[in-house]
Amino acid sequence: MATADLRAFQPNSSKTLPGRMKTAATKLAAIPSSLPPFWIVCGLTLLFAHYQLWGRFNLAYKGLSILVVTMMIVTSGFTRMLSRTTILWLLAFELVMVVNMALGRFYSVSNLFMSSSPPIVLLRCLPLLLCGYTLARFPRQERFFLLAVATIYWLFCLPDLAGFVGSARSGYDRSMQQVTTQGLDGMIDAKQWAKSFLSCFIYFAPLLIFFSITLCRIYPAVSNRTRSFVVAMQVTFLATALLSGFGASVLLCLVTAMMFGLFAPVRSFGHRAFWIAVSIAGLTLVDYLRNALFLSGNRSAAAQAFAKVTSLVTGMFDRSSGTDLVERFQVGSSNRALLLWQSFESFLRHPLFGVGFQEDSTDVGGHSFLVDSAASFGLVGFIPIAAFFALIVFGLARARRRSPTSWPIASSQMFLWTLIVGLVINPYLLEMLSLSYFLFLFLGLAIADSEALPASSETRLYRTASAGLA
Repeated sequence: MATADLRAFQPNSSKTLPGRMKTAATKLAAIPSSLPPFWIVCGLTLLFAHYQLWGRFNLAYKGLSILVVTMMIVTSGFTRMLSRTTILWLLAFELVMVVNMALGRFYSVSNLFMSSSPPIVLLRCLPLLLCGYTLARFPRQERFFLLAVATIYWLFCLPDLAGFVGSARSGYDRSMQQVTTQGLDGMIDAKQWAKSFLSCFIYFAPLLIFFSITLCRIYPAVSNRTRSFVVAMQVTFLATALLSGFGASVLLCLVTAMMFGLFAPVRSFGHRAFWIAVSIAGLTLVDYLRNALFLSGNRSAAAQAFAKVTSLVTGMFDRSSGTDLVERFQVGSSNRALLLWQSFESFLRHPLFGVGFQEDSTDVGGHSFLVDSAASFGLVGFIPIAAFFALIVFGLARARRRSPTSWPIASSQMFLWTLIVGLVINPYLLEMLSLSYFLFLFLGLAIADSEALPASSETRLYRTASAGLA
């Protein structure tokens, strides 16, 4: 039942084989029976959803979507999750969208029945939110879940990384790069469509960034060999995102490196210095790659993406006056600064209820989830979604003070702040269904981490929560 008790168990303290077997059996018995099947279906949904966008596995994907929403209602922890103030604010935001649809101010009522538009996307993402929320209470299952999904996506990602490296060396622009990496625009015939089976990651660069951050949460719970494999996956994901040809992805990679320096769990000044050094090394590597692309006169999609971010960063700190600074800032942001200001002006004109949103309207820029929400729905819609993120931010800060060496909490903080930056510059949260699925999975982990209790000496290496979900 959805109201069944969920207990977070203590790690095994016995070193004998019979003791370990007994503890393992106890742990398995502590997991409510509704959770393992639900986790499995959620994992399959994550894998099938990516390819649904290109028409593959469409029937299986639709069946999984119906199944996972149905299972959510009778899954342990569902009623507790819905009772969280954080989730109530999220549902309030969805209610604002529904009301605006009914009034014809946000798309139309017919969009309520379309699987690719909000708030249906948000409704279908709730199972993944519950998945992350419950997995965080069971470290062993969470670790297996993340490793399994990450490994499969890593294998899918390798062809694109090879294609991106080749296209960068050849100076291909984004449209040509999409063809060479079997992206969405490259499926020009059935033969090409078949070749693109394991690829199509060009549109999912932010997913790879957020996934690489989330994998940090399992560092202390795996062996050194497994951690090396995890780091290899993270490097692959970040390299693919950097070479995907999107300036926003390059910017988010830089933000990720800074988040590592700020939030990496430390026990001493030496540990802090180490992770700051890791962040600096990451930034140095990005700068080396930028120089390598520019020195060769490369005009590839990756080089252009780096050029935009360079222009954006220099534009922010340049003291020059006149239109030069404005133009450099506009070029660096791919005109997103103008679109963002467009939405902000609409919000100022209609601060309470917003201007609504229609696809042919110029009142909303359409490239900033947070600012666009304010423009579309006014304070009535912006306050709920802002409260949703603010509660997680403050909850994680409290959990961090209680458990400063917790990798899961640090990982959630890095993810959340990187996501917030992403939501200022792009409409990631409810844009593509597959991307939204992952973001809500990671948000579920973050919400659980924000509720964590002080760590005991037995659980300090992995999870701070010792209380269950009712």
